[in-house]
Amino acid sequence: MGGEPEEKEYQRDQSIDPRIHQVPLETFQMLLQCAEDEPDLDGSRGSISMLRMIPPTKETLEFMCAWAETDCNPWYKCSERSKIFKSDNSKLPSDAEFPLNKLNSPWRLVLFRIINNTLYADWPWGYSRIHVSPQVLLQSRFVLTRVQNLPDSAFYYGEEVAYLPSNFPFPAFSQSPSINSNDIPFPWTRPFEDLQFEYRELHKRSKELQRFAADSPIQATEEEYMSRVAPIYHYMNQDEPPDWDKKVPMAACYSSLTQARSVFYDIALQRPDIFDAKWIVSTGGVYPWNPSSKEQGTSYNPKSSYYNQKPNETRVGYAETLLHSHLPQGVSIDEQKYKYLVVLLGKGSPQNPDGFATADRLLRFLRTSGAVVLLQESYFSYHFSSRLKPWVHYVPIAHNTADVAEKVDWLIAHDNLAKQIAKNGYNFARSYLRLEDHYCYLAKAYDTIGQIMNGSDATEMFIDDQSIIEQRRVVPP
Repeated sequence: MGGEPEEKEYQRDQSIDPRIHQVPLETFQMLLQCAEDEPDLDGSRGSISMLRMIPPTKETLEFMCAWAETDCNPWYKCSERSKIFKSDNSKLPSDAEFPLNKLNSPWRLVLFRIINNTLYADWPWGYSRIHVSPQVLLQSRFVLTRVQNLPDSAFYYGEEVAYLPSNFPFPAFSQSPSINSNDIPFPWTRPFEDLQFEYRELHKRSKELQRFAADSPIQATEEEYMSRVAPIYHYMNQDEPPDWDKKVPMAACYSSLTQARSVFYDIALQRPDIFDAKWIVSTGGVYPWNPSSKEQGTSYNPKSSYYNQKPNETRVGYAETLLHSHLPQGVSIDEQKYKYLVVLLGKGSPQNPDGFATADRLLRFLRTSGAVVLLQESYFSYHFSSRLKPWVHYVPIAHNTADVAEKVDWLIAHDNLAKQIAKNGYNFARSYLRLEDHYCYLAKAYDTIGQIMNGSDATEMFIDDQSIIEQRRVVPP
């Protein structure tokens, strides 16, 4: 896959400070006030249950890698491909033929192993085919360096988009698994980075915290954490959401434009009294969806005359109509200004116009805005979806968003109920979307997968050469 990956992208000086306090998993969960269980590991997909039925082995992981490279089917053909690749590297697919590992693609796939609390990247027939994303390392490092004796494990990581069919008995993470996949939800990276930044800012303002923790709470001893650190964290985070009565009774959404989102933006244009909705860029261009339109539509080019014209069309479902809500890049939404915020599905494409991902802004809106979140219905999961309840923590809108104006009108007419839903969502985030909750989830996930693989050769590297193994280390102890 185009030679060795750039080590600078993901290998930094990550040696562990010997003062860091490592603890057993049970103590780690107590210190971070983790929930008793993580229901989304199995979820409605049955991902963990499938693993328990047919635990992976070193050989079947190899077959899975062959499937990722060639889409082989049935499994015996993947076995044959694997033997060919190991004996003759020239038979490996080219970059164009290996779409699940392209750089800068949401479809990328890497096999990781946790061995002795160290994270390694692995692939059966060549390190040059591994392209490690630094995102997966950010959240894992804390868990691997603070929890004692995590069981060895192996798992795939597929970035944003789910790729594992529902009957594939392999551990795999992605940020947007669907009901049709066997992927396990992986926490979105951007909200995690936002939380890390906020916690660092808390440290800067608190001499008490600086006494006990350089950059994270569990660096303190158990007694110090429970008596000093945890209360300071919770005190310095605001206990109440922004003032509801000072918010504007409108629904806001600033995002990119996809075909999955075009209906919403058309509706918003028809109801400027209740919507402030603008799109900034388009992933697939602007195309009509009204059957009466004779327009061809066009791909997105912000410098073209089409996107800089003063549009005259106002009919719903016409491509030109959408230009009325186009804004230049660099404009962002004031999330605390509005009573209602709309969260639409993630990326879309001409080949997949209904979008194929969750949206990480949901976590931020719940955690900081104090607004009612209107969430587009889909078959995708977050790592907390099992706990998030419609009409309790958020208001659902139809998958095609056609009922969004009706839902906003209802919220305006029932302000007290809307206020309570907003507060419920805010309290949900304070209970389940803390920085600690990301760590809790991953610690439980890695432990669960490791327990299933206990005693299996699935945790062994594909090679025995220690010098090469060290090259594949991405989070060292």
